Amino acid sequence: MISKLFLAFILLITLIQGCEAKSAHPHKIATIPEASGACYNPHTHSLYIVGDEGRLYRLNPQGKILSKKYLGHHNFEGVACDNAHHRLYLAVEGKDNVLQVSQAQMNIQQKIKIKRTYKDKIILKKDWKKHGLEGITLINGTLYLTNQSHKFLPKKDPSVIFATQFKNPHKLHINGLIDLHQKDLSGLDYHNGFLYVISDKNDKIWRYDLQKEQITQTIKLPKGAWEGIAFGENADLFLADDNGYVWKMQLPK
Repeated sequence: MISKLFLAFILLITLIQGCEAKSAHPHKIATIPEASGACYNPHTHSLYIVGDEGRLYRLNPQGKILSKKYLGHHNFEGVACDNAHHRLYLAVEGKDNVLQVSQAQMNIQQKIKIKRTYKDKIILKKDWKKHGLEGITLINGTLYLTNQSHKFLPKKDPSVIFATQFKNPHKLHINGLIDLHQKDLSGLDYHNGFLYVISDKNDKIWRYDLQKEQITQTIKLPKGAWEGIAFGENADLFLADDNGYVWKMQLPK
């Protein structure tokens, strides 16, 4: 009887541990002031990083800065790679618009505005100090972005991920919402069919299954100001830290 109870106890502990968040151990590869967004182009082996003060950087996978450019007085919070068309999409907080930038020349090609409402509800409030655009990624031609907020649906200006579609080359409309019911969604990337969401305040990465519409994995990070996430080659994962660093890690299995 005792042995059966003991085995049942061991099984219960194993199941509980399997549900717990796994921990990650990144290491520093570069120093970039207020690094706030990241994306990767495997064809050119280029890691793109944006900073809060209007700067765009291109690095190699080892963290060496290959080029950098000042694009003006913008508060960049995220960057998405459109590798098929050799361009980048930069999320601008405060103004809550997106800049299209060439990957090679790192020049601004156009500014794209976002309609702030979805089904008559305000998703992006005009708020220059507290909330605004943060993460951005491209999935099959659709831009997904996050609104940084401490409020949840059904309140206005909620903490959500939203999908967009182009109404014309200069205007995006919101056409869908993903509600993780989590605050401070600061970075996004898409990898192997999953949406990965990083959080500054929570020090976590969530893996979200777009088909099942649920979080399927939680990864704990050490304390940091995590704002950007990008998958590279050979299972490399790059993280942008607003404290001024770029980190590299492998996802825990």
